[in-house]
Amino acid sequence: MRANVGDRIPKHGTDGSDPAQVGEVIEVHGADGGPPYLVRYTDGNETRVFPGPDCVILPPAPQGHGPAALSTRLTGGVRPAAETA
Repeated sequence: MRANVGDRIPKHGTDGSDPAQVGEVIEVHGADGGPPYLVRYTDGNETRVFPGPDCVILPPAPQGHGPAALSTRLTGGVRPAAETA
């Protein structure tokens, strides 16, 4: 699995209690685009990601369709509180 800076990685809560979010790859630390990746999620948290076999890496969002828009689609239209203020 390979990623580039700007690619997106969706994150889903493991027990259903966490809202779905989409993170943007901000650093690639592995050789030839491999993991680990430093990812910033829509809630502002940053974490090092070692993607599992079920991970999906998406290309950068088109203009006006950034992580917040995809996060809204993944959560069925419910926007995180930080985006509604």
